[in-house]
Amino acid sequence: MVRSKAAGFTLTEVVMALAISAILVLGISGLLQSTFVSLLSGEGDLKDAQARMVLKKALLRRLSMSNLVTYGLSGSTVPTDTHGRNLFALPSVCADQTSGAQCASSTLVHFASVEHGNNVPVTAYCWNQVAQTLIVDRTIEDLLNAPGETRDLIALIQPPAMTTWGISEVSATTPNPLPADCIARVPKLSNGQPDLAALRQLRLFPLSIKGGNPVVSANLQAQFNQKFPQRVSRINMYAAGLLPSVTKAGVMDFVLNACKFSPTSGMSCADGQTLAKVENIKANYYSQRFKVRVPSAPDTIDYQIVGASVGLAKTCEAPTCAPMTLRDWTTTPYRLPGETRENLIPTEFSLMKQDLIESISLTLVDGKDKYQTIQLSLE
Repeated sequence: MVRSKAAGFTLTEVVMALAISAILVLGISGLLQSTFVSLLSGEGDLKDAQARMVLKKALLRRLSMSNLVTYGLSGSTVPTDTHGRNLFALPSVCADQTSGAQCASSTLVHFASVEHGNNVPVTAYCWNQVAQTLIVDRTIEDLLNAPGETRDLIALIQPPAMTTWGISEVSATTPNPLPADCIARVPKLSNGQPDLAALRQLRLFPLSIKGGNPVVSANLQAQFNQKFPQRVSRINMYAAGLLPSVTKAGVMDFVLNACKFSPTSGMSCADGQTLAKVENIKANYYSQRFKVRVPSAPDTIDYQIVGASVGLAKTCEAPTCAPMTLRDWTTTPYRLPGETRENLIPTEFSLMKQDLIESISLTLVDGKDKYQTIQLSLE
């Protein structure tokens, strides 16, 4: 059919144009639908990535304290072994410190850190060995009333060590006369006498990193940091591990919780503030790297803490990674028989090893069997 330029479109051309348009519309619709599904999937991945980043930042903020190391009583009566670093992992224990079938794949990470939120300067002038009390300045009242994640706990800081204490009483009544070493340090009145009104007396009890009653005196705890004056700060306790999801039955989440403390009921990490959460995590693993190589295993760089139920992660491969067994925290020794800082024994966990930590790694396994590892340097 011959058609002039002014004749317009034929019926056949119109039909063909409509058919092509329909095909294009269907194609674009399918592409948009596919893109929408991909965006939904990507949104989930992004949410998980954001949650892991929040977790990493929360851990980094609290664990990386330059050269400050937190100590509690180790339970040992050997003078050189009385204090252990307050950083440990417990296989087959959930973040709320419970155990059981649902906690079999959880590794609890428990640690202490100074409170970042308060900037109240408090000085500890001396330790009164007779009364077993600490003499501090009166700004302690502002410090203890400041917002914080864990209450009624303080740290005495003499870098690089911090010792952890619970407070049982704050008193404005101070000994008169003060011990001689106190008089030299405390604020003075215009007549040169100690300004007792500027002082407070704290009755404390030392904290054991294993829980329970300490086996050494508060005097021995105070002697761990012998030089005064010292700085006083609030101390926080944290627990990281798996907990059942509050929204999805049969699903576990990995959480970082601030623990609560009271002199009467002790430590509880079950209902404290949740600082970070990664959803749908079915297992987590903890490993650590030391500043020194173990002579009996020179090729091993990382050691994963394992127990009766928590075995090795598939990411822990010999010879660069090996298991280190921790079965019962309450009976964990400060050091293994024959163990020294120069000759660590790698098969079993001991408290002494924690002083030599260079970095720690936290590996999370999600519901799709994907492994994600967060590594934090502690140097």
